[in-house]
Amino acid sequence: MVRGRTRLRVYFNAANIEPYMSLGETCLNNGEVWTFLTNKNGHGGSGTLATAIPGTKSDQIHINI
Repeated sequence: MVRGRTRLRVYFNAANIEPYMSLGETCLNNGEVWTFLTNKNGHGGSGTLATAIPGTKSDQIHINI
């Protein structure tokens, strides 16, 4: 905690941002919702995950490129 604010655990890797991206969300077994931005050209392998944001739904994410 930082002065009444909860620290957000966010993963971001700008190197994995490319023109073809996919935005999706998943609910973990403890009920926590995570939103993932993935590079479609990565095909699930290395270099696929661009960002992971906990506690958000995909319709609440706004990306300006």
